[in-house]
Amino acid sequence: MVQNKVKYINYCISCFSKQYDMSLLEAYNYLDRYGGIASIAHPYRLRVDFDLEQNSVDKLIFNLKNVGLDAIECYHESHCEDDIKYYLNLARNSSMQVTG
Repeated sequence: MVQNKVKYINYCISCFSKQYDMSLLEAYNYLDRYGGIASIAHPYRLRVDFDLEQNSVDKLIFNLKNVGLDAIECYHESHCEDDIKYYLNLARNSSMQVTG
């Protein structure tokens, strides 16, 4: 299903972008086919926004890795030094790329 969605470049200029509904696996396959990588963005925010324990976030990352996740965003403004070290270690130990 394709939907046109209005996005704003700035406060007075609008544009239309196509929005596609696809499964996570379809998105991973699409990224892989065209040389992109799938990265989980600012995982610390998952803990805060969804009130998750760290081990739940880790399990989510490992489950996503099994279906195509390539990288973890380790560097983000919401990550403190300990978070950065933690996610760098997690990425290294799970053979994932680092983004951020």
